[in-house]
Amino acid sequence: MYRQNRTQRVPNVQRANRPSLAPKRIALVARDWMQQTTGGPGRFRDPNMGFAPHFAEILRLASEHGADAVVFSLWSHDARKLGQLRRSLLFPRGTQHQAVMLGVTRSDGEAVEVHFRSQRSPVVLKQRFGRTSDPESQKKALLGDLPDRLFGPTAMLFCGETNMIRTVRHSREIVDEYRLLPRLRRAGVRLLLNPIHDYMRRFEMPLKRQALSRATGTVACVWNRGCKGGTESTVPWAAYRDGRTITDQIEEVRAVDGQTGVRIGLLNLA
Repeated sequence: MYRQNRTQRVPNVQRANRPSLAPKRIALVARDWMQQTTGGPGRFRDPNMGFAPHFAEILRLASEHGADAVVFSLWSHDARKLGQLRRSLLFPRGTQHQAVMLGVTRSDGEAVEVHFRSQRSPVVLKQRFGRTSDPESQKKALLGDLPDRLFGPTAMLFCGETNMIRTVRHSREIVDEYRLLPRLRRAGVRLLLNPIHDYMRRFEMPLKRQALSRATGTVACVWNRGCKGGTESTVPWAAYRDGRTITDQIEEVRAVDGQTGVRIGLLNLA
């Protein structure tokens, strides 16, 4: 159950001529600091540099396992230190995946890049806010961005933008004052991708993701594990379908050879 402001009209928010993304299988790729070694030939060069220098190997492995789209946890790559990512790293020869989604940090901050095999240039998007308590102007900015977050039946929210909807204290009720859920339904969204920076502990996060999945069909999240102290989920991802948790349907595949700290999970959507 959710509550919304019914005085607002819900527009058709699908942007014309957007690349379409309707994967049958996705790969969720995460960093896991709890598994990362501190030395050895396969270690990451810097804990803040994301997945370099392993992009090509990760994407080959995901493609070999039938992934159509690959979603990296955020803080994926620091272009200030390591330079631009070449398309040959994101779409290595012999691979079949059609899209890659990752967070790239430059001098003006992090942006989420969505790379398509069919297009030379990525779609570049920015996270608008992270907390329920953030200003209303930032949430309205996300609504303005929503057409750019839609790729056919697939939509994208970044990290804490799922806090666009909120819960009621001591209740499972969802409050949708910005009418995000009907906007997603009207746009025909069947998959919501939610890459995250690090583990979100608050008890209401699963309730919000369940509500989003009732509106969209499937929600898939992936984050970096072990970034902060305290107890975390043993896996760096979660998935929901039609209001139910389906995280156990994510199949983890072997880690990148010689490299602990990279985890890859596969989720079937068809």
